[in-house]
Amino acid sequence: EVEGVWVTKDEEKDAKAGIFRHEGELVSRADKVALAQGMVRHPATGQFISPTDVAKADEGLFPLGGDKWGTEAEADEFHGQPETPWVYRTYHATLVSNKPLSEVKTIASDLDSAITSVGKIFGGAEPSPDQRPVVIIAQDDDQFRALGNAVGAEGSAYGVFLAQGDVEIPGLGVARPVI
Repeated sequence: EVEGVWVTKDEEKDAKAGIFRHEGELVSRADKVALAQGMVRHPATGQFISPTDVAKADEGLFPLGGDKWGTEAEADEFHGQPETPWVYRTYHATLVSNKPLSEVKTIASDLDSAITSVGKIFGGAEPSPDQRPVVIIAQDDDQFRALGNAVGAEGSAYGVFLAQGDVEIPGLGVARPVI
């Protein structure tokens, strides 16, 4: 047992380093717990949903809080609010934004390409599942400054704020984001 999660003896060393396995995928402890509880990923966003909601997701619907589900347009409106951003899982990172999903998908592709390119400099190493980068893409300049100031950064460098401490991100939990 590692941090309340049962793993095989072969997986113990990795689990102690925050790397868990689930059906061949490397995941964080939180992901492992959610998957072990039967949660599944939404096919469009990677957000965890109940297995009873898979049919709704397969119909192209998105969770809107509580038991509500809606179309992409309705979800864009819901996630356009600062307190309910999209939480979008890419291959390498987690993207958080109030922008429309179509823009989030484009940014996510660019983000994964950038991480892959930078990874080559570091010998091809990928971020550990427990250290997945969390990138917040602001909706506009005002939100960018407000978010940057809220995370304790004194100013941006090249249009990026790096949080000086952890923050609570709706739908994701505690993380140290880049904005």
